[in-house]
Amino acid sequence: MLARLVGKNRMKLSSRTLQVLKNFSTINPSLLFKTGNVLTTMSPMKTVMARATVKESFPQTYAIFDLSRFIGVLSVFNDPEIVMEDSFLVISENNRVVNYTYADPEMIVTPPDKPIKFPDDPEIEFSLPSDVLLSVMKAMNILQLSEFSVSGNGIKIYVGAVDTKNPTGDTYKIEVGETEHQFGMIFKSENIKLIAGDYNVKITSRGLGYFKGDDVEYWIPTESSSNFGS
Repeated sequence: MLARLVGKNRMKLSSRTLQVLKNFSTINPSLLFKTGNVLTTMSPMKTVMARATVKESFPQTYAIFDLSRFIGVLSVFNDPEIVMEDSFLVISENNRVVNYTYADPEMIVTPPDKPIKFPDDPEIEFSLPSDVLLSVMKAMNILQLSEFSVSGNGIKIYVGAVDTKNPTGDTYKIEVGETEHQFGMIFKSENIKLIAGDYNVKITSRGLGYFKGDDVEYWIPTESSSNFGS
């Protein structure tokens, strides 16, 4: 389903945008929709940030407190039209109508207006194909490992699943690139909320990861157990 603007303050959401909203709901249960075609979110602890460029252009700014609930309401319809009023959304199809009230934007944790400037020359960079990402996430679940790792031995780069609190326990890794550095960058599994897809990954030695897909971007911090050059 393609994005369709059907009149002033009227729109229909594409399947991709709904997929993005579902993903963002796992990062922050609330969302501030801003005028334009860019959606941004930040975790309540202000650690993880995400940004998506969508097909639709939202004609006004409004806040949704429970994003999962909002998505659930949309699923009641087959192909709903959304009309933006001053204090609520009108979601309708044929003779079915839902009035959905906006939240107070002050109640929602939102990212800073100024985008994060990532260094031009990160120490770590590699491509992360969707099948490799899926494999690591599956391994974390099956092996009950709590961390996503990016490691380098001075020759190869690996992504994998580990538990640094149990160094003799099970691990899983896949080669994804080459490096001259030695490092072990650790991310909490609950912070790796990436929508399915291919990514270019950049990580600085100071502990910030940047995952860039076709239309989505994520900024995710590494954990204190990470190391670089040792």
